[in-house]
Amino acid sequence: MRFELNKRIATKKTEDEMLAILQEHFATLAESCDVEEADPPEIPNKYVYVTNVRIWDWGTLLKTTVDIELKPVSDGWLVKADVSYTTTWQFCVLAILCLLGLHWLGIVIPMVIFFVQKKMLEMAITKCFNLVQTEVLE
Repeated sequence: MRFELNKRIATKKTEDEMLAILQEHFATLAESCDVEEADPPEIPNKYVYVTNVRIWDWGTLLKTTVDIELKPVSDGWLVKADVSYTTTWQFCVLAILCLLGLHWLGIVIPMVIFFVQKKMLEMAITKCFNLVQTEVLE
């Protein structure tokens, strides 16, 4: 599944400075966080590539990939996070066990967990955007 989050940040910082700040904040949330060149290379753009955002200390039941792209706007930057996420094998096992053990009602439990984690993922990315905005304004 996919969703997108946007944040407009008014600043005079350069693209490289903004990418460094974004990478610093998202590195605290994810297993890996790298700045990569856009593909195809003829588009002069860089983005931050974030994988497996940790919502809780003990892990998550979602595999996530977040592509954070910077677009220049008149008063600063538009930061766009393109989030794609899928379930892990642990989630699938949980869903099957709940379905077998609790029949048709059992599938509700994994679905609730899935949508709660999606909302928590949105909140974590929004929090990072707000931290970046606060740091840039200082």
